[in-house]
Amino acid sequence: MEQNFTFNQLPKTVTTLTKEVSELKRLLIENQVQISTEHPGRILTIHETDKFLEYLRKKHKRSNTETQLKSVFRYLKEHTATVSMTSAATGIPEKNICRYKRKLEKKGLLWKVIRKKCQITNYPAWYLTTNINSN
Repeated sequence: MEQNFTFNQLPKTVTTLTKEVSELKRLLIENQVQISTEHPGRILTIHETDKFLEYLRKKHKRSNTETQLKSVFRYLKEHTATVSMTSAATGIPEKNICRYKRKLEKKGLLWKVIRKKCQITNYPAWYLTTNINSN
C-alpha cells in the first residue's frame, strides 16, 4: 500500500508509524508469539509478514477500538477541542473520532460546547468535551 504525504503531514505520519510499531512489539511480547519453531533463525518473507500482520490486526481490532475510544474520552475530559484538534493530539484518524463522538453522544457522555474557528482547519467547528463541568 503506497501513500503520499506532504511535508506538513510528516510528523503526524512518523508518530502514527511509531505507535503502530510499538503496538506490534507489545503484541508480540504479550502473546509470546514464536514465528517458527522449526527454523528459529528464519526471516519472514514480505508475503508471510503481511499475512502475520493481518492476523494480528484482526485478532486485536476490538481491543484497539476500545483503546482509541478511551483515549478520545480521556483527551476530551482534559481538553475542549474539535475533532481535528483531537486527531492531531492523539494520532487517531478523524473518521474514527467521528464514530466515537457519536457513540459517546448517544450514551450522554460527550457534549458540544461552542461552535467557533478550529485551531487546525481555521473553519467553524464544534468544540467538544467529555467533562461535565465544562458544559
